[in-house]
Amino acid sequence: MALESICMLMREPYTDWKSIKQIIMKENFIPTIANFSTEDITNDDRNKMKRDYMSRKEYNFETVNHAIAQKLGQSPCTILSYADMLKRVDPLRKELKDLKTKAEDTRQKGEELTKIIAELEASIAKYIEEYAMVISDASVIKNDLSIVEKNFLLCLRHLEKSLLTALNEVKGRILDNNRIITELETLKEEAAEVQRKMEETDTIMAEVDSLPAIPASLHLLLCHVLHSGVTQSGSFLVPVFLVILPGHISKCTDSQS
Repeated sequence: MALESICMLMREPYTDWKSIKQIIMKENFIPTIANFSTEDITNDDRNKMKRDYMSRKEYNFETVNHAIAQKLGQSPCTILSYADMLKRVDPLRKELKDLKTKAEDTRQKGEELTKIIAELEASIAKYIEEYAMVISDASVIKNDLSIVEKNFLLCLRHLEKSLLTALNEVKGRILDNNRIITELETLKEEAAEVQRKMEETDTIMAEVDSLPAIPASLHLLLCHVLHSGVTQSGSFLVPVFLVILPGHISKCTDSQS
């Protein structure tokens, strides 16, 4: 009976004692039993073992162990007991496997996010450097425009004085003096040109003054990375931006001031 149960666990077909003896006479029989993996036992094997053998009074650990365990190295009762334990802990093993898989996924995501953060910080540093240069150039342009605007004002005052001088030199009716009329037309055109250039200067200065605290290219970069990051793993990237951006924004503000 003990050998019969062993053959059943090994899934070796048998019909009688003669076929069982043929199985145990094989050269690989003992090594197969010695290296038998309990994890290979199915629920059907366990149920059949309990129903056909373990339910019998004469089939117990002491009897089977005395009969074959010393020769085979493992007792069917021990194998089945261990298989029952594996069955009970199988949900925990699966849960542990799932946790390991999730931990590996989390580790890979962490590495990807670390790479994204490094690239983002490098891009931010690059744009901050470029923006500092823009601010410096804008300051120079603003100073130059202020000088130009002062020159325009001086030109207007000069035109005003020229107009008064021309009017003081008029003898008789102003409209009868062609020279005065021509000079007035010239002064009018020059004044209009100066006024136009002053308006252009004011427009340029307004554009310089309206430079944002963070350049538009940096805004586009942050929006792009934030959009893709939230789509893939928002719970990871949002805290990252909350940590990184305030410091860089304060640097931009300090550079502008």
